[in-house]
Amino acid sequence: YPEKWVGLASYSANLANSLSRNSRENYRLATNELSKDASAVSHWETGYGGGFWAGGVGGPATGKGFHLGVVDDPVKNAEEAASTTIQERNQDWWNSTFYSREEGWSDTDPNGAIIVLQTRWHEADLSGWLLEKERIAVREDDTEDAEHWHVVNLPALADDAEFDWPETITLEPDWRKVGDAICPERRPEAKLRKIKKRIGDYYFDALYQQRPSP
Repeated sequence: YPEKWVGLASYSANLANSLSRNSRENYRLATNELSKDASAVSHWETGYGGGFWAGGVGGPATGKGFHLGVVDDPVKNAEEAASTTIQERNQDWWNSTFYSREEGWSDTDPNGAIIVLQTRWHEADLSGWLLEKERIAVREDDTEDAEHWHVVNLPALADDAEFDWPETITLEPDWRKVGDAICPERRPEAKLRKIKKRIGDYYFDALYQQRPSP
């Protein structure tokens, strides 16, 4: 879709630019040419009306829109995730800067697409806040205002932990039985359990299980 725009934000502009650089090279490797007037790492264009821009979470996105918006790791570590200042900054940035840049996919489809991916360090991180907004929509019987996220939550070790998922989301099914590793060719069950013993439940649950805990 060379006529579409992708916007990507991460906790640092440097990381966002690295991902943009990789995307730009993949675009070139697919025998596509970039616009000669706009081929910088932080902003490159296809020459067909679309392109890619990258920036830091909390930073500006003036004059830029996206058909696909990606937020990749809005915080860099557990310390930032636990900061109420950072949490509120990310929420304000989402409402005032990022979310408002979404553009309709076509004349007949007013919706774009947004992907949020992150380590779940804290219950009130960006993903937790977005899920709570879904719960509020359900409680207020205002499901038309919900985003209806599709959640991909596949822990490193399959478990039977119960989550309080909002009624408005859909959940990617997990095909494994309890205890199975997500990718045993890379990290088998025994290796993951050794890592858990070394780093402790708190960090293992955040980094490997996507289950934030107090």
